[in-house]
Amino acid sequence: MKSRCLIAAIIGLLAYAEGYAATYRVSIKPQGDEAFARAEYVLWIPEGVQIQRIILHQHGCGEDAQTAGQTATDDPHWRLLAQKTQSALLGSSLWPQEGCGDWSVPDRGTERAFLEALDELARRSNHPEVATVDWVVWGHSGGGYWTQAMLNKYPERFEAAVFQSAGFRPRDQRSTKLQSVSYPTDIPMLIHVGIEEKGDERFGGLYDDGVNTFALMRQKGAPVTLAIDPASGHGAGHARYLTIPWIAAVLEQKGAATTRPSDHSPRGNWFPNQVIAAKGEVFAKLGTVPDFSPPEQAPAALKASTSGDGILLSWDAAPDWESGIKTFRIYRDGELLAPYTAASHRGGELTENYREPSYSDTPMPPLAKMQYLDTSAQVGKAHRYQVSLVNWAGLQSPQSQPIEVTVPKTND
Repeated sequence: MKSRCLIAAIIGLLAYAEGYAATYRVSIKPQGDEAFARAEYVLWIPEGVQIQRIILHQHGCGEDAQTAGQTATDDPHWRLLAQKTQSALLGSSLWPQEGCGDWSVPDRGTERAFLEALDELARRSNHPEVATVDWVVWGHSGGGYWTQAMLNKYPERFEAAVFQSAGFRPRDQRSTKLQSVSYPTDIPMLIHVGIEEKGDERFGGLYDDGVNTFALMRQKGAPVTLAIDPASGHGAGHARYLTIPWIAAVLEQKGAATTRPSDHSPRGNWFPNQVIAAKGEVFAKLGTVPDFSPPEQAPAALKASTSGDGILLSWDAAPDWESGIKTFRIYRDGELLAPYTAASHRGGELTENYREPSYSDTPMPPLAKMQYLDTSAQVGKAHRYQVSLVNWAGLQSPQSQPIEVTVPKTND
């Protein structure tokens, strides 16, 4: 891609070390008669990666979705996908002047904002490849409409596209059956729709267009997967447990001797390999992908500090590849303590889940921390702590290396 002169006003640049990675932020203002209000991007780069591609998590319409876009790169499971595929993870937060159409149509300014943000992020991160590598784009709802428009305009930049309950046409055109599509036939696509959208007054057209797009593309022999979620509607549900391995498999087989894998589904669905085909068949029945193998990696870097409130534990943990992170279990002297809790975005109420499924498939503020406060430790006694991870299949990892700490006696 040719370099472009950065002419947008860019504010809010921030780069900081975070564990073994770096995060960069950029905000771009509209120019002239461009319809969006502001475009914010967050780029997360795993340490030591020579970036092969950008994985963009593009939110849908509405204030909640746009807010969710600000924390897309904080999700540990999507980060693990980026690490495994030598990718940088990019989250967007596109704000309209009035309605979703302000930003979901790239020609109204967000195409320019996206491309120029990549240029600036490449410069600030000292990763020039950020501006030139190809893309994998996950687009939800109106973000799916943006994704399909960019796919038509920049097919040479796409390695794969995921349409999560996506808009394929403007609302006023959805009353008639979709008859044709113009997408390139060599780019793998995953189309997710929720069964509760079918026949819905607001989202029924999205469901129909997703199903019809799949059928029309498969008639052309295009590598397209259709996943009908039997357990959700317009929200993302547990779709990530198919989406994330699907993306990884597509990228893994790219450039292999068989660049166009054969069908693995008796109903004509396309999958990148037989493992993903099995996951897709089960997802179509359950709305998730069962996992029977516990997480192999224990939490690490367990630390403890003491205060008047008790013993504060903190740790690091990599998500389970198949089932992410649901919660943690904390042990003191071999005994399980009270459940781990974190503040939910629903009014700040407490939840035992580290990351709950969300409408936009991104962690919602306030972001949960890998911390636990033990207020019942015995003063003056040395306690031995360990932590384990529990995935969304309810399976537990090995316990961490132990740490010993003593609550000091206070001087009266």
